[in-house]
Amino acid sequence: MTTAAMAGHVAGTAVVTVGRELSTESEVDPLPIGPEWPAYVIYTSGSTGTPKGVVVPHGAIENRLCWMQRTFPLRPGEDRVLHKTPAGFDVSVWELFWPLMTGATLVIAEPGGHRDPGYLVELLATERVTTVHFVPSMLDAFLSGTELAERLPALRRVVCS
Repeated sequence: MTTAAMAGHVAGTAVVTVGRELSTESEVDPLPIGPEWPAYVIYTSGSTGTPKGVVVPHGAIENRLCWMQRTFPLRPGEDRVLHKTPAGFDVSVWELFWPLMTGATLVIAEPGGHRDPGYLVELLATERVTTVHFVPSMLDAFLSGTELAERLPALRRVVCS
């Protein structure tokens, strides 16, 4: 997907141009995507210290999202999930897609906002976020703030991994 101005620079693939009407007939034959098909590749050094790509299939994402919804159900129209994790990290996948698949609201932090506990507390308060994720070190910094319960009455779910 690209703009009309950039369409000529994309070679060897079907292009859908943003900002124009599509015909009622399909311009591109859809591919039969199954749960075993790759959704994305994430790079990790794992235990070896050597970067390597790990292919994540569609079925794995669906499994994770369905498990999260069964275990920690988001309520359509009520829950608000903060997306603050850079796209290069796997947590960003559920931050983005979990609220969208359940009808919850997706709140998007400004780029780099995930590094600033003060900004996050203010964003969580003003946007009435109910669900947020932290890595352990950021959770510690977040919890060191004062009067969080009073400032964040909507926050009900903190995921840490």
